[in-house]
Amino acid sequence: MPHLLDTTDTDADLPRRTGVVVIGAGIIGISTALSLAERGMAVTVLEKGRVGAEQSSRNWGWCRTTGRDLAEVPLAMESVRLWDGMAARIGADVGFRRAGVAYVAETPRELEGHAAWLERARDYQVGTRLLDADETAALLPTAGRRFHGALYTPTDGKAEPQHAVPAMATAARRLGVAPADANAAMMEQYAWRDFGLRPENRIMIHNQYLHALVGGGVLGLVLWLAVLLGSLVQPGLRQNPYIRHFVVVFGAALCVDSMLELQTGYNLFVFGYGFLVVAAGRATARPQL
Repeated sequence: MPHLLDTTDTDADLPRRTGVVVIGAGIIGISTALSLAERGMAVTVLEKGRVGAEQSSRNWGWCRTTGRDLAEVPLAMESVRLWDGMAARIGADVGFRRAGVAYVAETPRELEGHAAWLERARDYQVGTRLLDADETAALLPTAGRRFHGALYTPTDGKAEPQHAVPAMATAARRLGVAPADANAAMMEQYAWRDFGLRPENRIMIHNQYLHALVGGGVLGLVLWLAVLLGSLVQPGLRQNPYIRHFVVVFGAALCVDSMLELQTGYNLFVFGYGFLVVAAGRATARPQL
């Protein structure tokens, strides 16, 4: 079955000024932009691809309180309330229906677990009911089997993800939100780092390790592999001052670059590895008493 996603226009040019920048045109980004725009704020949404084309249009669209962690129940109830009024709010159908959500119990133990959750959630007035086997069979006449019972919330519902996010983005656009295509701007920003490659041979490097290796050129790649593998295979290399200096200098350079790009995981790897190599080398070189 084809994945049919409603489309919405994006701007090729980034605005010169804005009040708030939202990164990502998924359900979180678009709903945030819509709420801010309704409050009169200037908002720009940056998206590298299509609006709502990732996980936001591939999920099941459940809007439920059933079975949630109790800490999430108040937020879930508010979410269902907001979805209930979304069509009127944006002037378009988002496919939301209060169809109800049922968690069936295949064993008596599962039914006891559902009952325990319901007992804890009663303070929130969730409107959930515990169904016995006959009530569950009546609720699900085409199930093809019989269950011991179910946890059922008739006020829960679902939306249609492939329609909801584009419709909300269109409504936000009418309020002045500018969903901008960030891919062209990204390509222009990094165009000077093409390493002499023809456009058809270029690739976007998202992995931070590959980014560091490619950015270091052939010499950097050779030195990095020599340090990474050589000092592990030949422990004697750990005593070489040039190896230690390279680890420290290269690690410091990558730290500055990575911190600017918020790649803290790479920082920890580089300095952790460098520390271990230098510490092991010093321990090996320490004279025995």
